[in-house]
Amino acid sequence: MKRLQRIFALTALVALAATLVVGHLWPMPAPPAAVAQYPGGGLSSAIAGAAVTKGRFVYLTAANTVQHATAVTHPIVGVCNLTQASANGMTRYVAPGGLTTVTSGETIAVGNLLTGGTLGKAFVLDADDASTQYYGAIALTACTGADNDVTVFVCPGVVEQRLDLTDITAETVTVDDATTPTITLATGKTNTGTITVNGKTSGKLVITTADATAQTVTLDVAAQTTSGASAQIPDLGGSSSAFAMATTAQTLTNKTVDGDDNTLQDVGVASPKVLTSNAAIPFVIVWTPTAAGTTSYTVPTGKKLRVLNAVGYKAAGNGAHADDDLNIQNNDGAAANIFSTEELNAVNDGVRFEFDGLDDSEYEVAAGDTLDLVANENAANGCDCVVTITCVWVTP
Repeated sequence: MKRLQRIFALTALVALAATLVVGHLWPMPAPPAAVAQYPGGGLSSAIAGAAVTKGRFVYLTAANTVQHATAVTHPIVGVCNLTQASANGMTRYVAPGGLTTVTSGETIAVGNLLTGGTLGKAFVLDADDASTQYYGAIALTACTGADNDVTVFVCPGVVEQRLDLTDITAETVTVDDATTPTITLATGKTNTGTITVNGKTSGKLVITTADATAQTVTLDVAAQTTSGASAQIPDLGGSSSAFAMATTAQTLTNKTVDGDDNTLQDVGVASPKVLTSNAAIPFVIVWTPTAAGTTSYTVPTGKKLRVLNAVGYKAAGNGAHADDDLNIQNNDGAAANIFSTEELNAVNDGVRFEFDGLDDSEYEVAAGDTLDLVANENAANGCDCVVTITCVWVTP
């Protein structure tokens, strides 16, 4: 009988062993909640370095000592499986390779890599963060918001720091995009970005833009039809300046225009400028009266016009009356002759004449006042002339 009992006992032991082996190799499916709590990767015991809660990520703070992993810089080792309310007490955590649940700290989607955050809760790894980040698991279920159970596969790992171009030393950088190769500097930073080209031994060229340029300005090189060339920025002598643009309204200063190599055209009456108190660029005003009346030129703001001389010639008909005449006047509200009245009586067609009797108290016309030519005639063609007045600008 004892022998038979031993046989039965041995048979039971063998059956139990077989059941354990088969159960380990081919575990029976379990409900989702049971799967979430089953530590397929095994449990590891550790000392709690501080209070820890089941379902939170933990990391090693010392040998065999764990605490909640509350930042991406904490290298996660697993998920706490046993709540321990005080430090130095024993706890357990689900080791890598296990299935378990974690407590969410935010909305989580299936497939998210999860890292530790507040109180060791699970947060989605920030894919745009350029720093080195540690994660602890991958989400197998989803949730909306914080404090939900999420089934995870425990698989601690690290995402190393992204490539930072500020730390690159390279002989050549080539952007090899198939459509439009582009180098773009990020916006929204503390300062506007720059592209810097250093000189071989000293100095540099820095390319940047205003913090709020508002519009895009494109620097474009036209097709070069002959050969390559250089566009050089001259020595600025320590003074900030601006590029001179072909169509933008600008004032050029400190420039020398060589008459042999340049053409000045459409230079208006107000364009010539005083060089010194004794030297200026002369210009002429030409009038062609054909009937009695007044022709005027108003001196611009900030200018003073000085009349040097005036000549004319009869353009049509012969002067035949004593009251055919011309007067050049300074009109500041009360007209006064600059020259003596030029009588046209007996001045025949094509004859040149010169205005005489310059009054040096009237020959300078102030800003806002007018230089007038007053023509009088008794009959048709009596004052038909071409009158040329030579002037300069002087210091107001």
